[in-house]
Amino acid sequence: MGLLLAQLLACCGHCSMALPRFALAPACATTLQTRTRRLRRRGLLTENVVTRSSIDFLLGDADPELVHVRALHPVRTFVPELNRAREDMAISAQFGVHYARMEVEGQPRTGWPVHLRAAYCPCKYHFKMGYCCHLLSAQQSCSVVDESGEEILVNRKRVQNAGRLQSIGHALQRL
Repeated sequence: MGLLLAQLLACCGHCSMALPRFALAPACATTLQTRTRRLRRRGLLTENVVTRSSIDFLLGDADPELVHVRALHPVRTFVPELNRAREDMAISAQFGVHYARMEVEGQPRTGWPVHLRAAYCPCKYHFKMGYCCHLLSAQQSCSVVDESGEEILVNRKRVQNAGRLQSIGHALQRL
C-alpha cells in the first residue's frame, strides 16, 4: 500500500516541485564551449606568451600557472530586417551584447591574467558566471581540459612488453 502511494505521489508531483541539483563547483556551459571554440578558430582569443628573451623570463618572474589571454571583439554587422546589430559569428541566440562586452571590458593591454591552479580570471563575465572563455581557452592551451571542457586524464604507467626479458635465459644455461 505504501509503495502504491509513493508511486502515485511521484506521478502526480509537478516538475517544479523537484529540487534542482546543487553544484559545488562552477561548470562550463555548452554555449560557452561553442563560443570559445569559434573565437579561437577566428583568432579572436590569443595567448600572450612570455618569450625567452623577455626580462620576466630571464629574472624568473614568469609564473607557469599564470597565462595572459587577450580577447578581441567579434565584428558586429547591422541587419536591416531585424533593425539591430548582430555578431558576425552565429554562435548562440542566448549570448547577448552585454555578455560579450563583459568579456573585454577593462581588459589590460597584455590580456587577462588567468590563473590556472585557482581557475580564476578577473573579467566581469567570470565574476558573474564563474567560468569564462578566457579560462577555458587557457586550460585548453595548457592541456588541462579538452574541447568539451572535461579534465584530461593521462596514464603515466610504463608500458611493459609481455613475456620474459631478453637477458634472462634458462636456469640450466647459466651452469
